[in-house]
Amino acid sequence: MITAIYNLVQAHPTYLALAGYFLFSNFVSALPSPTTASGGFYKWFFAFSTGIGAALPRLFPKLRLNDVTSSAQTYFTKPPDPAAIAQVEAHKVAAAEGDLPPR
Repeated sequence: MITAIYNLVQAHPTYLALAGYFLFSNFVSALPSPTTASGGFYKWFFAFSTGIGAALPRLFPKLRLNDVTSSAQTYFTKPPDPAAIAQVEAHKVAAAEGDLPPR
């Protein structure tokens, strides 16, 4: 059994790393924020795990899914449509100036 798991890890390290990152990311996202009644260990654990979760995309830029500050194309998303961006911006300007028709 151990040999089969070892062979699987050697054969597919990238897939297992991505699966591990996905599980860890979802685990950290599901943690409830600590309250004043939370214990000291949970407060430390929450801060530690969210810190690690925030540091991983900085260490591995290809893990960033929708980072608007990064100019790098990720493997998970396609580039935004310039026409759609212009339309949204024009709508924001019209809404700010009060030029939108009533609903």
